[in-house]
Amino acid sequence: MANDLIYAVRSSVGFGLRKGLEGQSIFEDSRTRVVDTQTQQIRHEFDLKRTTHIVFSPLDTHLVTYQPYQIYGPKSEPGRVQVLSLEEKFPVVCSKSMFKFDKATLTWNHKGSALLVMASVDVDKTNQSYYGEQQLFLMNVLSGDAYMVPLAKTGPVYAARWNPNGKEFAVCYGYMPAKVGKHTQRQNRESTSAV
Repeated sequence: MANDLIYAVRSSVGFGLRKGLEGQSIFEDSRTRVVDTQTQQIRHEFDLKRTTHIVFSPLDTHLVTYQPYQIYGPKSEPGRVQVLSLEEKFPVVCSKSMFKFDKATLTWNHKGSALLVMASVDVDKTNQSYYGEQQLFLMNVLSGDAYMVPLAKTGPVYAARWNPNGKEFAVCYGYMPAKVGKHTQRQNRESTSAV
């Protein structure tokens, strides 16, 4: 059973797939591929050189990729989160670009219909926060909308979690005393309370 285990690895040349406990290489390349584990046939190839996260939705209907913000001398490239459908042609369902953030935490609701992206950077260039800077984004897979979650108070975003019903989420944020706000996918306002 353990010899049938297939897992992804990140190496100096890109992502690769390994099989079994010994780590027998199925392939290793700079291109990212979706492989059918039954037949080991490549279903699709992506050229995602800057990709650091690949996450499947809970029902395996979508694939999320995250590419961090990069600075190349005088040029920079924004960070990007893309949601791709796992249908035949792998169309991009939803996409969001983000400047200055080099890390992201991707959290699906249990239905796989929406995704919370908590983007962060360790250093706050405005020097207002010891915690760096964070921003929360919501990506609705069904409508294709992606937007920054409006928060009523400035400051760090400490946590964001989905309600088990998958329709609303809670966010703890702001300088002390922090606030906890409840958001839904359909509205851009929140109900808050101090912590």
